[in-house]
Amino acid sequence: HHHPRDAEMSRDLDVTAPSLGGRWGQATVTPRDFLAARHSSARWTFDATHCLYDLVVAQVTARGWELTTSGSGGKTDSADHVRWIDDSSVQDGFYGLEPWMRVNHFPGMLESLGRKAGLARSMARMKRNFPHEYSFLPNTWVLPSEFGDLRRHSETSAKCGSSNVYIVKPDAACQGRGIFLTTNVDEIE
Repeated sequence: HHHPRDAEMSRDLDVTAPSLGGRWGQATVTPRDFLAARHSSARWTFDATHCLYDLVVAQVTARGWELTTSGSGGKTDSADHVRWIDDSSVQDGFYGLEPWMRVNHFPGMLESLGRKAGLARSMARMKRNFPHEYSFLPNTWVLPSEFGDLRRHSETSAKCGSSNVYIVKPDAACQGRGIFLTTNVDEIE
C-alpha cells in the first residue's frame, strides 16, 4: 500500500536511497524496506547534525519527524531513518547505513557532480557519446589541464573575427563566489 505522503515526502525533501556496494557493504535498499519503515508505528527520525539549511529542518519538523544530532563530528552512529548531510562529511555518512536508512547523497556524487570540474567532465563525456542530445551544452574547459585547448579556441575565434565571452567559475566555490566574465583568456591564467 502506498501512502499519499510517500510521493509528497520524496518530492519535498528529494531524499534518495543509495545502492550500497563496495566498501559500504552489500546491502540493497528496496522501496519495500522504505515503505515498511514509513508505515511502522515508530516515529521517523532525521539526523540533522550536518544539515546546513533551515528550510530542510522546517520541512522535517512540519512532518512531525524527530530531529536528532549525533554530535560525533563526522561519523554518524545513530540509527535514524534519514541522514541529511550538507557539508564535507558526506563520505562518513555512508558508514553504518542499514538497508532501511536513507541519505541525501550517493557515493561518488561530490566528485562526479558536486564540483564544477567533475560535472563538466561528466557532461563532456555525455556530449561525446550523445552529440545530438547534448548539443545544447556550451564549450567548457577544465583548467589548468585543458588551458591549451581553451587558448587554441580563443585564437581560432579571433582569426575568424569573433569575440567570445568566457564565464570563469572556481571549482570549489559556491553561490556565485569567484565567478567572473572575460573576453581575454590571459586574464584566466
